[in-house]
Amino acid sequence: MNEAERIISKFPSQNAMAKAMSVTASAITNWKNRGVIPARQFQKVLNAAAALNVNLKATDLLEEAEPPKKRKRVKQ
Repeated sequence: MNEAERIISKFPSQNAMAKAMSVTASAITNWKNRGVIPARQFQKVLNAAAALNVNLKATDLLEEAEPPKKRKRVKQ
């Protein structure tokens, strides 16, 4: 389980998380697939967690099991 999946799984559903954050459900799915929640969204995630009574702390967002993999650029 990647970092984003770990955080997202704490919420009742991806749709509930998206609605509480005022983002699309596809945004949540993209974060889950990439394995990273953008830092600029951290406050919204914390606010959504509080609104939905999800046990989540700021430190939970900062803990990473492993850093995201860098993508190699392909020269064309």
